[in-house]
Amino acid sequence: MGQLSLDTEVCDREFEWRSSEHETFGKLLEELNAKVFEISYSDLTQRNKETIDGVTKFLNLSPVQLETTQKKQNKKKKPELISNYKELKEHFSDSKWAYLFDE
Repeated sequence: MGQLSLDTEVCDREFEWRSSEHETFGKLLEELNAKVFEISYSDLTQRNKETIDGVTKFLNLSPVQLETTQKKQNKKKKPELISNYKELKEHFSDSKWAYLFDE
């Protein structure tokens, strides 16, 4: 598999769009007084049991023990996958998106 090259301007627009959508839906849910339980990919991969326990509690369900047979398909680091990773990391280093380029 070859490396991917990402355009910084396209990334800027995509990051801002996704952030805007997240904010818009957050406000809508707040206006609706909806209960929200936010989780992230890293919550599921790094703190799976605690995250699942939180979800079941939030949904007023009995605790469950879940197991998965899923395995991480890609074990390469970001710099190995993105040919201009260094350029992207530098471009976003002083932005709110810098954390996306932590290794």
